[in-house]
Amino acid sequence: YLSGLTESNSDSFYLPKEVLDSEEFEQALNVYMSEDRKVMTLDVIFKANPYSNEAIDQVAEVEAAVERATKNTKLENATLAIGGMTSVNADLRTVSGDDYSRTVVLMLVGISIILVFLFRSIIMPIYIIGSLILTYFTSMGINEVIFVNILGYTGISWAVPFFGFVILVALGVDYSIFLMDRF
Repeated sequence: YLSGLTESNSDSFYLPKEVLDSEEFEQALNVYMSEDRKVMTLDVIFKANPYSNEAIDQVAEVEAAVERATKNTKLENATLAIGGMTSVNADLRTVSGDDYSRTVVLMLVGISIILVFLFRSIIMPIYIIGSLILTYFTSMGINEVIFVNILGYTGISWAVPFFGFVILVALGVDYSIFLMDRF
């Protein structure tokens, strides 16, 4: 093995020819490769919970590691696909983050315009929108303190800020309209 390793020009990984020709190695290839040997599967198991923010953050690291490993090889232009629940959650978090900013702006502008016409004032809508924003950030802060700082969870899910904003603003503006209408 050592003499074969020294004679090989490989700077990354060496397998003796006897191993490559063995029946046991062929069985291992059948598990992780397609019959035509053009598609390969690589299983990565994280130490962290696959639904945690820590695992979701590692998806990009895995993708970068595969790209680094295939650079300047025959696989450099190969198509890379990452699957699994952690990858799905990473993709959802990315899409949600992009949609979050757009949703916040559209909701606040739309609700502000409606409130200006409803109350025939500019000051009251500013107070209502300000109170809704304050309520949102307060609820997210309390959520972070309780679940992350006190209970020790890894963090809140990507969906909580997005859907929390939509629900808090939708319900909050209704109650604010009722309250201001009576006032």
